[in-house]
Amino acid sequence: MGLDIVAVRQAVYVGGLEDFTADELDKMENLVEVLGCDFPERLDGMREGFYRHNPQDIFKFRVGAYHYYNWWRDKIAYLIYGKSAQQFWLNMSSMKASHFLN
Repeated sequence: MGLDIVAVRQAVYVGGLEDFTADELDKMENLVEVLGCDFPERLDGMREGFYRHNPQDIFKFRVGAYHYYNWWRDKIAYLIYGKSAQQFWLNMSSMKASHFLN
């Protein structure tokens, strides 16, 4: 297992997991599943479920094993805030965004 990053543009909601059979989902192309799981407030108003996108409107990459996740988050924190992720967490009340909060 690892961390996969996926970004799509202008995706259109097509339904939730309960709206499709497994066979129907297998036949559909260009779908992204959006899950809120433990952090539904991070969905920014999006509904959980499946979204269809144009094949040219997707950007994705694999960060690697979960071992690298904290390394990746640390690099992003430096790029955005000029601080390590740990420094961000220790001073999060003074930060304007919450992208790295658990």
